[in-house]
Amino acid sequence: MLLRFPEVGTVNFDPTSKTLRFSFLLHPERFHGKMRELTKRITSALDLYHAFDGIEPIIFTIHSRNEEKLLSIEVVRDVVTLGLVEIGLLVDLLRQQASGGLWVEEEQAPLQDDEKEWQEELIANMLDNLKRDNQVQKLFAFREEGRVVVYNQ
Repeated sequence: MLLRFPEVGTVNFDPTSKTLRFSFLLHPERFHGKMRELTKRITSALDLYHAFDGIEPIIFTIHSRNEEKLLSIEVVRDVVTLGLVEIGLLVDLLRQQASGGLWVEEEQAPLQDDEKEWQEELIANMLDNLKRDNQVQKLFAFREEGRVVVYNQ
């Protein structure tokens, strides 16, 4: 997911709750005092998507965190009702609503369409596996010096 969506800062999978937690990092100078409005707009847009597509999320939360020199938005979704389209929509919404204030890992080279399709197939398969399997390990993926690192906890 981190390779396909460079806007995502971290992804955590919790096998107990069967949830994925996405973290997006924001530049604090652009959003000082505006995080509540930003999370409200993202929540409203995703609620509309859920209603339109007939999705009833088991778990869907969005909240912001204010760290020393960085702001973040965390979105928690159950894997049972989560799909690739929603992940793409979430990333697009944040990119649009953040208007350049979203911290994005710089890509080495733009992805070709066939590479994007391959990565999206991989993500869809991973989501299907998480829905079906009784994964017992927590997974944590993050970026470090231009690389994606995944830990089993």
